[in-house]
Amino acid sequence: MNRLFAALTAGILLAPTPALAGGDCDHDRFEYPGVKAEKLADWKAVFRALRPDTPVPASDDAIGEALCWQAGCQSAIPLMTDVDGMASLVVAAPDGGLWLVRDLDFADFGQCSRGDFTLTPVGGELVLVHLDIGWGERTYCEDLPEDEQADCPGNSCAFAGEEYHDWVFDKKAGVLLTKATCGEMLSSDDPDMIPAPKVGYDRGVYSYRGCGRDISASVDDLRRCAGARATKDGGKAMKLVNEGRKLTKAKKYGDAITTFDKALDLDANEARAWSGRGYAKLLSDDLAGAQADFQRALDLNHDKPFQSAIWYNLGVLAEKKKDDMAAVLAFARAHELKPSAAVEKKLKQYQKATKRKLKQVEAPKKRR
Repeated sequence: MNRLFAALTAGILLAPTPALAGGDCDHDRFEYPGVKAEKLADWKAVFRALRPDTPVPASDDAIGEALCWQAGCQSAIPLMTDVDGMASLVVAAPDGGLWLVRDLDFADFGQCSRGDFTLTPVGGELVLVHLDIGWGERTYCEDLPEDEQADCPGNSCAFAGEEYHDWVFDKKAGVLLTKATCGEMLSSDDPDMIPAPKVGYDRGVYSYRGCGRDISASVDDLRRCAGARATKDGGKAMKLVNEGRKLTKAKKYGDAITTFDKALDLDANEARAWSGRGYAKLLSDDLAGAQADFQRALDLNHDKPFQSAIWYNLGVLAEKKKDDMAAVLAFARAHELKPSAAVEKKLKQYQKATKRKLKQVEAPKKRR
């Protein structure tokens, strides 16, 4: 996202999910993208692919240093590259050359964000990628009344939430098999953050535990589910999404929700169906259902205007819950992704209402 954090909404924990069985490839917030990596000959080819308008450095070490996401990284792989704030994965192919997966879909770094990658090759066939993101909301002293600016701590960051991303890359086939996202935004109702999931690989079985999910799968199952990802009928699903939007506009919220349900039966990864159903639930005062649907949409589509609209709706949801802290954080994220006068007006309204609370929030120490 790239200001790195699409902070997730507060307190959305799901029931544990059992191991894969038979044709079951449908797990909430656990995806099988099946993205095929590009096969490139060497580091020079990787550099040219990612930065076509920049002269290629003389050595592989210099290329690795120029591309690497984190300071001090060399050309040892696997590694995450950084191009204009977007990360791509580079992995050695078993038969020679390099795999390149461009623009992994997560939020961008912002002024108040930090992100740390851990890449772990396992079993000779997989690479596990873990990303820990912390996101904050900036307090601007000049937006406060003059008589309060003297006590303002400066244009500082207040910790706002944490998010975890995990991917599984098949380096034999050159395919991104799975992705999972979890985390939450700090809320005045529940200031405790959920811990990072535990991800592992043992004797051919991949496991993901935490964030309300408990999933175990063989590598063959992961490959099967990733291969089936493209078989969903997205065309029919979008027709139903458009129909659901019309029903929502006509204030027929129950019919709209039913229609979005049908769209999701066809394609459970259609983010617009999740966001549309969430909006219909929001208007019908099903706030818990709306929050869960917006969360799912955030996981599936990281287009900035799309995410900005969802964060605005999350701000409205927080208003309905009378949670001023959650409202200011949601409107701040909406404005960061796509500035507008309407969002800015809401943001300033809630910045004023929560200024004292924000001063008291301190960023926790990074977990090890």
